[in-house]
Amino acid sequence: MKSFKLILLSINLLLVNSQTITVSRDCPSLNNFLNLPQNTECCTLNGYQCDAEGYLTHISINAQNNYIENIPKTIMNSSSLEYLNFNENNIKFLPNDFFTSLTKLKELELGNNIIENIPSTISGLDNLIYLNLRYNNLKSLPENLFNLPSLGFINLDENQELNVLINRSSSNTSIDTCSIKGINVVCYEPGSCNKLLISKNEKITDEEAKTKYISCSEYNRKNGTNSNSNSKSKYLIIGISVALICLVIISALLFIKYKKKNKNNNNTINTININNNNK
Repeated sequence: MKSFKLILLSINLLLVNSQTITVSRDCPSLNNFLNLPQNTECCTLNGYQCDAEGYLTHISINAQNNYIENIPKTIMNSSSLEYLNFNENNIKFLPNDFFTSLTKLKELELGNNIIENIPSTISGLDNLIYLNLRYNNLKSLPENLFNLPSLGFINLDENQELNVLINRSSSNTSIDTCSIKGINVVCYEPGSCNKLLISKNEKITDEEAKTKYISCSEYNRKNGTNSNSNSKSKYLIIGISVALICLVIISALLFIKYKKKNKNNNNTINTININNNNK
């Protein structure tokens, strides 16, 4: 918290020297988030930039140990935003609609947080060039993440529970750099990345990756076959189970019917015997 107070102090010092009179349109929302005076002109501060109309295009909150847990909705709705940096905070959750309005975003820095999932709406970021998700708690990735058309750099380092399929469509140009240190690569489709950083001191090319990893095309074929086999086995087991249950029910009904019939026969015999005795 001390470092965050120092940041706010620095921002206030900058404001003292600022000659700007008007406050840009996105500033009040950001000022609320940072607990700054409402008349603060955020566009003049280090780490923030605005376009000619006063909308934020560049936000960088990159101070270690800020412990920011949530990104405010006002930032999520900043449709002019091109750069967003929330590295080294305490963010765990991103709402499903987090990326819906950020259509102009080019660089996204969310490294060194505790994020577990990335919303599928990230697939709409057609202008995204740089993506840093290293050192989080990611368990999975959206299916089309590697098919973002403008993506040139992606960092997934040290998401140790992450199993990733690096599968970029051949209709897109290759991602220049894929940093995948400390994660499990399930498969790699040739042509997805020009170079891959796989450990601290090891970098391999696309050609070398072809021999190191199974291709995603082959993996999907095998996985599909296994899935079909598993499905058939599952349905067979279900069918046998249903047949056995039906057999048990039928046997029980027949047994009950048999018992009733015997009881009726015994009653008839007893009645005859009683009548004979009376005679």
